[in-house]
Amino acid sequence: GDYVVFGSRSLILTSDAHHRRQAVTLEAGSNVSDRCVVLPGTRVKTGAVLGSGALTKEGTTYEPGTYVGNRGNECVQLKKAGVDASEVKETSYARAFGRRREATYTVLPEWCHIVWSTASISWACIVTKLPIVAGLMLAQLYFMDDWHSHSVASALLVPSAFMILMYPAVLCLVLCMDIGSKWILIGRRKPGSHSWDSSSYCQRWQLYLSLAPLRSFEGHGADLLDMFRGSQYLVWYFRALGAR
Repeated sequence: GDYVVFGSRSLILTSDAHHRRQAVTLEAGSNVSDRCVVLPGTRVKTGAVLGSGALTKEGTTYEPGTYVGNRGNECVQLKKAGVDASEVKETSYARAFGRRREATYTVLPEWCHIVWSTASISWACIVTKLPIVAGLMLAQLYFMDDWHSHSVASALLVPSAFMILMYPAVLCLVLCMDIGSKWILIGRRKPGSHSWDSSSYCQRWQLYLSLAPLRSFEGHGADLLDMFRGSQYLVWYFRALGAR
């Protein structure tokens, strides 16, 4: 339906383990949030909200309300809501991109977000290889392009040492870019309602989120914040972002 809201990293399945196919229906004005798993035959009616992490039951219809998680093979309903299909209105996101000139700020067109996201991913790929490339370049300067006059051991150990030293340096660079971009794009967060068509906050937040791949520079798709988990470094990181 129209004006359906999707979160990220959600999974919609239309067939089960026995290859039986059932359509998934998302009515106008429904909402599927982050990390949801929608099983075959699910019908999300107008005004129904599948909260983050919701796991639906196969072949179930969800009436207007808010649902989260899963207990006993069924979503947990937090609250009910009475919404009629005729009450579905254009979302603030649709208004912002459909009528950009009426917004109270400059709404970047879709192609700008595509270019920004592509550039962010490309830069993240470059940063992933930066410690190795920079380490080899420093080793080349150290040997003055005269590798043959040095022993095999030094030819192996010196580049390895430079590459090991470059990882903390790149880590500091990535943290500076991550924290600096937060303050440049978002500034200090303020409580309140921020709609796409009336505030630039959502757009600036999306631009900042697009830079998240930079934090996975060590490879294997792992976020560098995983290395800080359970330590004082994670506290300092959030303090640098403005947490109190």
